Amino acid sequence: MKLYEQEADVAASSLSSQEAACRRILDPLARLFLRFGIGAGEFATLCKISYVRAAADASRMANGRINRSRIAVLTGLTRPEVARILAAKANEETPRVWHRQRAARVLDGWYSDDVFKGRRGLPLALPLKGRRWSFEALVRRYAGDVPVKAMLQVLSDAKVVSVTRAGLIRARRRQVAWKQYHSQAVAEIGKKTESYLRVLLHNLDHPDDCWYENSVSHQRVNAALVPYLRNEIAARGDALLKMLADQLNQPHRDAKMNGARRVNFGVNLFLHLHPENLPCRRTSKRG
Repeated sequence: MKLYEQEADVAASSLSSQEAACRRILDPLARLFLRFGIGAGEFATLCKISYVRAAADASRMANGRINRSRIAVLTGLTRPEVARILAAKANEETPRVWHRQRAARVLDGWYSDDVFKGRRGLPLALPLKGRRWSFEALVRRYAGDVPVKAMLQVLSDAKVVSVTRAGLIRARRRQVAWKQYHSQAVAEIGKKTESYLRVLLHNLDHPDDCWYENSVSHQRVNAALVPYLRNEIAARGDALLKMLADQLNQPHRDAKMNGARRVNFGVNLFLHLHPENLPCRRTSKRG
């Protein structure tokens, strides 16, 4: 086999493994974002922002300036897109775009479009069918060619609409979310996921200076043992984390570090279980 054919095979194999890794990362993220009511279009917008920020960090010149052309080359985005994203503030809310989730677009239109609002500015109760003042007209205007009954079913499942005895459809709330999560719990997901991915990326780039990361798993564990294992792991994990916290918080450590550089040092523990819906009792909050 010629050299270029061997190189092509290696490149194809590498691309295949990269795509497989991306899918394994993105699949649980997609499930999470669907629960939040975030559509593929909004996710794509968030991805563009993250791509630009990552490329900007990698392309920053010695004088601290950012090469926008290089970022455009690395990310595949246009230079105007790169410039617009860089000009936005880091904590600026992502623009609500047309290609966001269609159910969310319908609700936004219902609450903002004067055609579908009453005198007090609240969404009208709409009949299912009709040319102008109807749920059908609302869906056509804000969701395109999506079947009206399919949209009604999705909104009903999310408990954001209700149907009166007279057959009118009422909006109950503006946000599409199949389950309401506490904002702090959502923030913790982002924080912990970022921490773990940083560890994996560091170890990938620095194989001679790996941060500790290890795991153990078995594919044929008796399901009856799961409650015991969860409680045991939670108890031992709590004990380990308490011991580490005591060591990190010892007062004499700070006394010896006058002028020393400080770093954020952390340890996360977690267990994973498939399928996730196995019934089990827990005596600890962890696990």
